[in-house]
Amino acid sequence: MTDPLRVLRVPASPAEPDPAFVTRLRARLESALALPRGVVPMTSTENRTLTPYLAVADARAAIDWYVTVLGARPVGEPIVMPDGRVGHAELELGGARLYLSDPHPEIGVVAPDPHAGVAVTLHLDVADADAVTERARSADAVVEREPDDNPYGRIATVRDPFGHRWMFNGPARAARRGATGEVGYFALWVDDVDRAADFYTAVLGWRLTPEGPRRRVIGAPYRIEIVALDEMRAQAWPRRTAPTGFCALHVEDLAAAAERIRYAGGTVGAGHPGTLDCTDDQGLAFAVYADAPPEPNDALAYLTVEVPSIEAATRFFETVFDWSFRAGSHDHGRQVDGPTPMTGFAGGATEPAIVPMFAVHDVAAAVERVRAAGGTAGNPRRYPYGLTSDCADDQGLRFYLGELD
Repeated sequence: MTDPLRVLRVPASPAEPDPAFVTRLRARLESALALPRGVVPMTSTENRTLTPYLAVADARAAIDWYVTVLGARPVGEPIVMPDGRVGHAELELGGARLYLSDPHPEIGVVAPDPHAGVAVTLHLDVADADAVTERARSADAVVEREPDDNPYGRIATVRDPFGHRWMFNGPARAARRGATGEVGYFALWVDDVDRAADFYTAVLGWRLTPEGPRRRVIGAPYRIEIVALDEMRAQAWPRRTAPTGFCALHVEDLAAAAERIRYAGGTVGAGHPGTLDCTDDQGLAFAVYADAPPEPNDALAYLTVEVPSIEAATRFFETVFDWSFRAGSHDHGRQVDGPTPMTGFAGGATEPAIVPMFAVHDVAAAVERVRAAGGTAGNPRRYPYGLTSDCADDQGLRFYLGELD
Protein backbone atom coordinates (compact mmCIF):
# COMPACT_ATOMS: atom_id res chain seq x y z
CA MET A 1 0.00 0.00 0.00
CA THR A 2 1.33 3.40 -0.92
CA ASP A 3 2.09 5.63 2.02
CA PRO A 4 -0.20 8.68 1.60
CA LEU A 5 2.17 10.85 3.68
CA ARG A 6 5.23 10.00 1.60
CA VAL A 7 4.92 13.22 -0.34
CA LEU A 8 5.48 15.18 2.86
CA ARG A 9 8.93 13.63 3.21
CA VAL A 10 10.03 14.92 -0.18
CA PRO A 11 12.24 18.02 0.18
CA ALA A 12 10.37 21.19 -0.76
CA SER A 13 11.61 23.13 -3.74
CA PRO A 14 10.71 26.77 -4.37
CA ALA A 15 8.09 27.44 -7.03
CA GLU A 16 7.43 30.67 -8.84
CA PRO A 17 3.85 31.94 -8.23
CA ASP A 18 1.55 32.32 -11.16
CA PRO A 19 2.11 35.88 -12.52
CA ALA A 20 -1.57 36.46 -13.19
CA PHE A 21 -2.44 35.47 -9.63
CA VAL A 22 0.24 37.80 -8.25
CA THR A 23 -1.15 40.69 -10.28
CA ARG A 24 -4.70 40.09 -9.08
CA LEU A 25 -3.65 39.71 -5.44
CA ARG A 26 -1.50 42.86 -5.53
CA ALA A 27 -4.38 44.87 -7.04
CA ARG A 28 -6.78 43.66 -4.35
CA LEU A 29 -4.35 44.51 -1.56
CA GLU A 30 -3.58 47.95 -3.00
CA SER A 31 -7.29 48.68 -3.37
CA ALA A 32 -8.00 47.66 0.25
CA LEU A 33 -5.05 49.65 1.61
CA ALA A 34 -6.18 52.74 -0.31
CA LEU A 35 -9.58 52.80 1.36
CA PRO A 36 -10.07 55.63 3.89
CA ARG A 37 -10.00 54.76 7.57
CA GLY A 38 -13.32 53.26 8.64
CA VAL A 39 -14.26 52.02 5.14
CA VAL A 40 -14.20 48.27 4.52
CA PRO A 41 -14.62 46.30 1.30
CA MET A 42 -18.12 45.02 0.67
CA THR A 43 -17.81 41.77 2.61
CA SER A 44 -20.35 42.55 5.33
CA THR A 45 -22.74 39.79 6.33
CA GLU A 46 -25.24 42.30 7.74
CA ASN A 47 -28.74 41.07 6.97
CA ARG A 48 -30.67 43.38 4.66
CA THR A 49 -33.85 42.10 3.11
CA LEU A 50 -33.63 44.17 -0.08
CA THR A 51 -31.16 46.86 -1.16
CA PRO A 52 -31.49 48.64 -4.54
CA TYR A 53 -28.24 48.71 -6.52
CA LEU A 54 -28.32 51.38 -9.23
CA ALA A 55 -26.11 51.80 -12.26
CA VAL A 56 -25.82 55.48 -13.17
CA ALA A 57 -24.05 57.18 -16.07
CA ASP A 58 -22.04 59.42 -13.72
CA ALA A 59 -21.82 58.01 -10.21
CA ARG A 60 -20.11 61.05 -8.69
CA ALA A 61 -22.75 63.41 -10.05
CA ALA A 62 -25.51 61.02 -8.96
CA ILE A 63 -24.17 60.91 -5.40
CA ASP A 64 -24.21 64.72 -5.26
CA TRP A 65 -27.76 64.77 -6.69
CA TYR A 66 -29.17 62.23 -4.23
CA VAL A 67 -27.51 64.03 -1.32
CA THR A 68 -28.67 67.51 -2.34
CA VAL A 69 -32.16 66.70 -3.61
CA LEU A 70 -33.22 63.68 -1.58
CA GLY A 71 -31.25 64.27 1.60
CA ALA A 72 -29.19 61.08 1.32
CA ARG A 73 -26.08 60.62 3.46
CA PRO A 74 -22.90 59.05 2.07
CA VAL A 75 -21.65 55.97 3.90
CA GLY A 76 -17.87 55.99 3.71
CA GLU A 77 -16.03 56.82 0.50
CA PRO A 78 -16.79 55.35 -2.94
CA ILE A 79 -14.56 52.49 -4.09
CA VAL A 80 -12.82 53.69 -7.24
CA MET A 81 -11.55 51.23 -9.81
CA PRO A 82 -8.08 51.55 -11.42
CA ASP A 83 -9.65 53.08 -14.53
CA GLY A 84 -11.32 55.84 -12.43
CA ARG A 85 -14.86 54.47 -12.52
CA VAL A 86 -16.81 54.19 -9.26
CA GLY A 87 -17.12 50.50 -8.57
CA HIS A 88 -19.27 50.80 -5.46
CA ALA A 89 -20.81 53.56 -3.34
CA GLU A 90 -23.33 53.48 -0.50
CA LEU A 91 -25.90 56.03 0.65
CA GLU A 92 -28.32 56.09 3.55
CA LEU A 93 -31.72 57.32 2.44
CA GLY A 94 -35.03 57.25 4.26
CA GLY A 95 -33.75 54.77 6.83
CA ALA A 96 -32.60 52.35 4.11
CA ARG A 97 -29.38 51.70 2.22
CA LEU A 98 -28.85 52.44 -1.48
CA TYR A 99 -25.93 51.12 -3.55
CA LEU A 100 -24.76 52.58 -6.84
CA SER A 101 -21.91 52.42 -9.33
CA ASP A 102 -20.80 53.64 -12.72
CA PRO A 103 -21.70 51.42 -15.69
CA HIS A 104 -19.54 48.34 -16.24
CA PRO A 105 -20.87 46.92 -19.52
CA GLU A 106 -18.07 44.36 -19.64
CA ILE A 107 -19.91 42.52 -16.84
CA GLY A 108 -23.41 43.43 -18.00
CA VAL A 109 -23.98 46.47 -15.72
CA VAL A 110 -25.41 49.30 -17.83
CA ALA A 111 -27.12 52.56 -16.92
CA PRO A 112 -30.68 53.32 -18.08
CA ASP A 113 -31.42 55.67 -20.93
CA PRO A 114 -32.96 58.81 -19.35
CA HIS A 115 -35.19 59.20 -22.41
CA ALA A 116 -36.53 55.64 -22.52
CA GLY A 117 -39.03 53.80 -20.36
CA VAL A 118 -38.15 52.29 -17.01
CA ALA A 119 -38.99 48.95 -15.48
CA VAL A 120 -38.53 49.87 -11.81
CA THR A 121 -39.86 52.74 -9.67
CA LEU A 122 -38.22 53.61 -6.35
CA HIS A 123 -40.78 54.61 -3.70
CA LEU A 124 -39.58 57.11 -1.07
CA ASP A 125 -41.55 58.38 1.94
CA VAL A 126 -40.96 62.11 2.44
CA ALA A 127 -42.20 64.74 4.85
CA ASP A 128 -43.27 67.13 2.07
CA ALA A 129 -43.85 65.79 -1.43
CA ASP A 130 -44.21 69.29 -2.90
CA ALA A 131 -40.89 70.51 -1.51
CA VAL A 132 -38.94 67.46 -2.70
CA THR A 133 -40.57 67.60 -6.12
CA GLU A 134 -39.65 71.25 -6.57
CA ARG A 135 -36.11 70.54 -5.42
CA ALA A 136 -35.86 67.70 -7.97
CA ARG A 137 -37.35 69.85 -10.73
CA SER A 138 -34.83 72.64 -10.11
CA ALA A 139 -32.04 70.02 -10.31
CA ASP A 140 -33.01 68.88 -13.83
CA ALA A 141 -35.35 66.01 -12.97
CA VAL A 142 -38.38 65.43 -15.22
CA VAL A 143 -41.61 65.65 -13.24
CA GLU A 144 -43.84 62.92 -14.66
CA ARG A 145 -46.65 63.38 -12.14
CA GLU A 146 -47.24 66.59 -10.23
CA PRO A 147 -47.97 66.25 -6.49
CA ASP A 148 -51.60 65.48 -5.77
CA ASP A 149 -53.60 64.25 -2.79
CA ASN A 150 -54.80 60.65 -2.65
CA PRO A 151 -56.41 58.52 0.07
CA TYR A 152 -52.93 57.13 0.79
CA GLY A 153 -51.12 60.49 0.88
CA ARG A 154 -49.72 63.10 -1.48
CA ILE A 155 -47.91 61.50 -4.41
CA ALA A 156 -45.50 62.79 -7.05
CA THR A 157 -43.34 60.97 -9.59
CA VAL A 158 -40.09 62.23 -11.13
CA ARG A 159 -37.39 60.85 -13.42
CA ASP A 160 -33.97 61.83 -12.12
CA PRO A 161 -31.26 63.02 -14.57
CA PHE A 162 -29.74 59.53 -14.54
CA GLY A 163 -32.87 57.76 -15.80
CA HIS A 164 -34.27 56.36 -12.53
CA ARG A 165 -37.88 56.98 -11.58
CA TRP A 166 -38.80 58.03 -8.03
CA MET A 167 -42.22 58.16 -6.41
CA PHE A 168 -42.41 60.62 -3.50
CA ASN A 169 -45.11 59.86 -0.94
CA GLY A 170 -45.85 62.45 1.75
CA PRO A 171 -48.77 63.55 3.94
CA ALA A 172 -51.77 64.94 2.11
CA ARG A 173 -51.54 68.68 1.63
CA ALA A 174 -54.67 69.23 3.69
CA ALA A 175 -52.88 67.65 6.63
CA ARG A 176 -50.07 70.21 6.30
CA ARG A 177 -52.35 73.21 6.35
CA GLY A 178 -54.19 74.88 9.19
CA ALA A 179 -52.84 77.23 11.84
CA THR A 180 -49.30 77.41 10.42
CA GLY A 181 -47.27 80.52 11.05
CA GLU A 182 -49.34 81.81 13.96
CA VAL A 183 -47.23 83.47 16.65
CA GLY A 184 -47.35 81.44 19.84
CA TYR A 185 -44.39 83.05 21.60
CA PHE A 186 -42.84 86.51 21.36
CA ALA A 187 -39.66 87.81 22.98
CA LEU A 188 -37.71 91.03 23.16
CA TRP A 189 -33.98 90.30 22.95
CA VAL A 190 -32.09 92.96 24.90
CA ASP A 191 -28.67 93.46 26.48
CA ASP A 192 -30.01 94.26 29.96
CA VAL A 193 -33.15 92.35 30.96
CA ASP A 194 -33.88 94.24 34.21
CA ARG A 195 -33.44 97.59 32.54
CA ALA A 196 -35.87 96.57 29.79
CA ALA A 197 -38.31 95.29 32.41
CA ASP A 198 -38.34 98.72 34.06
CA PHE A 199 -38.82 100.44 30.70
CA TYR A 200 -41.76 98.35 29.44
CA THR A 201 -43.41 98.32 32.84
CA ALA A 202 -43.37 102.13 32.76
CA VAL A 203 -44.49 102.42 29.12
CA LEU A 204 -46.96 99.55 28.69
CA GLY A 205 -47.88 98.70 32.27
CA TRP A 206 -46.56 95.14 32.00
CA ARG A 207 -46.44 92.97 35.11
CA LEU A 208 -43.41 90.71 34.96
CA THR A 209 -42.11 87.62 36.72
CA PRO A 210 -39.28 88.15 39.26
CA GLU A 211 -35.69 88.87 38.34
CA GLY A 212 -33.76 86.48 36.10
CA PRO A 213 -32.34 86.12 32.57
CA ARG A 214 -35.94 85.84 31.33
CA ARG A 215 -38.82 88.02 32.53
CA ARG A 216 -42.25 86.81 31.42
CA VAL A 217 -45.25 89.09 31.01
CA ILE A 218 -47.94 87.96 33.45
CA GLY A 219 -51.46 87.62 32.07
CA ALA A 220 -50.63 87.60 28.33
CA PRO A 221 -52.76 85.14 26.29
CA TYR A 222 -49.52 83.54 25.10
CA ARG A 223 -45.99 83.72 26.36
CA ILE A 224 -44.27 87.10 25.99
CA GLU A 225 -40.80 87.46 27.50
CA ILE A 226 -37.86 89.79 27.83
CA VAL A 227 -34.73 87.72 27.24
CA ALA A 228 -31.00 88.38 27.53
CA LEU A 229 -29.44 88.71 24.08
CA ASP A 230 -26.25 87.02 25.33
CA GLU A 231 -28.30 83.91 26.14
CA MET A 232 -29.66 83.81 22.60
CA ARG A 233 -26.21 84.26 21.10
CA ALA A 234 -24.95 81.31 23.13
CA GLN A 235 -28.01 79.23 22.31
CA ALA A 236 -28.30 79.28 18.53
CA TRP A 237 -27.82 82.71 17.01
CA PRO A 238 -24.22 83.88 17.57
CA ARG A 239 -24.39 86.36 14.67
CA ARG A 240 -27.12 88.46 16.26
CA THR A 241 -25.60 91.75 17.42
CA ALA A 242 -28.49 94.18 18.00
CA PRO A 243 -31.66 93.99 20.12
CA THR A 244 -34.66 92.69 18.20
CA GLY A 245 -38.02 91.02 18.47
CA PHE A 246 -38.22 87.23 18.15
CA CYS A 247 -41.11 84.87 17.32
CA ALA A 248 -41.93 81.20 17.69
CA LEU A 249 -44.42 80.21 14.99
CA HIS A 250 -46.90 77.36 15.18
CA VAL A 251 -46.67 74.41 12.77
CA GLU A 252 -48.54 71.13 12.69
CA ASP A 253 -45.57 68.86 11.97
CA LEU A 254 -42.03 69.71 13.13
CA ALA A 255 -40.32 67.23 10.82
CA ALA A 256 -42.16 68.52 7.75
CA ALA A 257 -41.48 72.12 8.76
CA ALA A 258 -37.77 71.37 9.22
CA GLU A 259 -37.58 69.85 5.74
CA ARG A 260 -39.28 72.86 4.17
CA ILE A 261 -37.00 75.27 6.05
CA ARG A 262 -33.86 73.47 4.90
CA TYR A 263 -35.16 73.18 1.35
CA ALA A 264 -35.85 76.94 1.30
CA GLY A 265 -32.24 77.62 2.34
CA GLY A 266 -32.68 78.11 6.08
CA THR A 267 -31.06 76.39 9.03
CA VAL A 268 -32.63 74.19 11.70
CA GLY A 269 -31.29 73.27 15.13
CA ALA A 270 -32.59 71.68 18.31
CA GLY A 271 -34.45 74.01 20.64
CA HIS A 272 -36.50 73.45 23.74
CA PRO A 273 -38.55 70.21 23.71
CA GLY A 274 -41.15 70.48 20.95
CA THR A 275 -39.41 73.43 19.25
CA LEU A 276 -36.73 74.01 16.62
CA ASP A 277 -34.39 77.02 16.52
CA CYS A 278 -34.14 78.34 12.95
CA THR A 279 -32.90 81.05 10.63
CA ASP A 280 -34.17 81.91 7.19
CA ASP A 281 -31.87 82.20 4.17
CA GLN A 282 -31.06 85.83 5.09
CA GLY A 283 -30.20 85.18 8.75
CA LEU A 284 -33.53 86.09 10.36
CA ALA A 285 -33.86 84.25 13.69
CA PHE A 286 -37.13 82.50 14.53
CA ALA A 287 -38.41 79.24 16.01
CA VAL A 288 -41.17 76.79 15.16
CA TYR A 289 -43.17 74.69 17.58
CA ALA A 290 -45.91 72.06 17.30
CA ASP A 291 -47.89 72.49 20.51
CA ALA A 292 -51.52 73.67 20.52
CA PRO A 293 -52.21 76.72 18.32
CA PRO A 294 -52.06 80.02 20.23
CA GLU A 295 -54.91 82.25 21.29
CA PRO A 296 -55.05 85.74 19.72
CA ASN A 297 -53.24 88.48 21.65
CA ASP A 298 -54.60 91.97 21.19
CA ALA A 299 -51.57 93.54 22.92
CA LEU A 300 -49.33 92.52 20.00
CA ALA A 301 -51.08 94.32 17.16
CA TYR A 302 -48.69 93.96 14.21
CA LEU A 303 -45.26 92.63 13.26
CA THR A 304 -42.92 94.24 10.74
CA VAL A 305 -40.25 91.84 9.51
CA GLU A 306 -37.28 93.75 8.12
CA VAL A 307 -35.09 91.82 5.65
CA PRO A 308 -32.37 92.65 3.11
CA SER A 309 -34.28 91.17 0.14
CA ILE A 310 -38.06 91.21 0.00
CA GLU A 311 -38.05 88.80 -2.96
CA ALA A 312 -35.97 86.22 -1.06
CA ALA A 313 -38.18 86.57 2.03
CA THR A 314 -41.32 86.07 -0.07
CA ARG A 315 -39.95 82.87 -1.60
CA PHE A 316 -38.78 81.52 1.76
CA PHE A 317 -41.97 82.08 3.76
CA GLU A 318 -44.26 81.00 0.92
CA THR A 319 -42.35 77.70 0.89
CA VAL A 320 -42.24 77.19 4.65
CA PHE A 321 -45.68 78.40 5.81
CA ASP A 322 -47.78 78.52 2.60
CA TRP A 323 -48.24 82.24 3.22
CA SER A 324 -49.75 84.45 0.52
CA PHE A 325 -48.20 87.86 -0.09
CA ARG A 326 -49.65 90.98 -1.67
CA ALA A 327 -48.22 94.40 -2.43
CA GLY A 328 -47.52 96.63 0.53
CA SER A 329 -47.62 100.40 0.87
CA HIS A 330 -44.26 100.84 -0.89
CA ASP A 331 -42.19 99.04 -3.52
CA HIS A 332 -40.06 97.12 -1.03
CA GLY A 333 -42.96 96.02 1.18
CA ARG A 334 -45.29 93.02 1.21
CA GLN A 335 -48.35 92.30 3.32
CA VAL A 336 -48.97 88.71 4.46
CA ASP A 337 -52.47 87.26 4.28
CA GLY A 338 -53.29 84.81 7.02
CA PRO A 339 -51.16 84.78 10.16
CA THR A 340 -52.04 86.41 13.47
CA PRO A 341 -50.97 89.00 14.43
CA MET A 342 -51.04 90.84 11.11
CA THR A 343 -47.60 90.76 9.53
CA GLY A 344 -45.77 92.75 6.89
CA PHE A 345 -42.31 92.53 5.36
CA ALA A 346 -40.02 95.43 4.49
CA GLY A 347 -36.94 95.03 2.30
CA GLY A 348 -33.65 96.90 2.24
CA ALA A 349 -32.54 96.19 5.83
CA THR A 350 -28.84 95.74 6.59
CA GLU A 351 -29.61 93.20 9.33
CA PRO A 352 -32.85 91.18 9.61
CA ALA A 353 -35.09 92.19 12.51
CA ILE A 354 -38.65 91.81 13.81
CA VAL A 355 -40.23 95.07 14.94
CA PRO A 356 -43.44 94.71 17.01
CA MET A 357 -46.36 97.10 17.30
CA PHE A 358 -47.93 97.27 20.75
CA ALA A 359 -51.54 98.39 21.00
CA VAL A 360 -52.29 101.27 23.41
CA HIS A 361 -55.46 103.20 24.21
CA ASP A 362 -53.82 106.65 24.00
CA VAL A 363 -50.78 106.84 21.74
CA ALA A 364 -49.93 110.44 22.64
CA ALA A 365 -49.76 109.59 26.34
CA ALA A 366 -47.72 106.45 25.59
CA VAL A 367 -45.25 108.51 23.55
CA GLU A 368 -44.66 110.74 26.57
CA ARG A 369 -44.05 107.68 28.75
CA VAL A 370 -41.48 106.39 26.24
CA ARG A 371 -39.57 109.67 26.35
CA ALA A 372 -39.77 109.90 30.13
CA ALA A 373 -38.33 106.38 30.44
CA GLY A 374 -35.29 107.27 28.32
CA GLY A 375 -36.47 106.01 24.94
CA THR A 376 -37.21 107.85 21.70
CA ALA A 377 -40.59 108.28 20.03
CA GLY A 378 -41.77 110.08 16.93
CA ASN A 379 -44.87 112.24 16.99
CA PRO A 380 -48.03 110.17 16.30
CA ARG A 381 -49.02 109.92 12.65
CA ARG A 382 -52.46 109.17 11.25
CA TYR A 383 -52.97 106.16 8.96
CA PRO A 384 -56.21 104.58 7.72
CA TYR A 385 -56.02 102.03 10.56
CA GLY A 386 -55.23 104.50 13.38
CA LEU A 387 -52.49 106.56 15.03
CA THR A 388 -48.95 105.16 15.30
CA SER A 389 -45.55 106.24 16.59
CA ASP A 390 -42.12 104.83 15.64
CA CYS A 391 -40.19 104.27 18.91
CA ALA A 392 -37.06 102.76 20.41
CA ASP A 393 -36.42 101.79 24.00
CA ASP A 394 -33.42 102.99 26.03
CA GLN A 395 -31.29 100.09 24.65
CA GLY A 396 -32.06 100.72 21.01
CA LEU A 397 -34.72 98.06 20.42
CA ARG A 398 -37.23 99.47 17.94
CA PHE A 399 -41.00 99.10 18.26
CA TYR A 400 -44.21 100.84 17.27
CA LEU A 401 -47.08 102.10 19.35
CA GLY A 402 -50.52 101.90 17.81
CA GLU A 403 -53.84 103.46 18.78
CA LEU A 404 -55.89 101.43 16.34
CA ASP A 405 -59.37 102.24 15.06
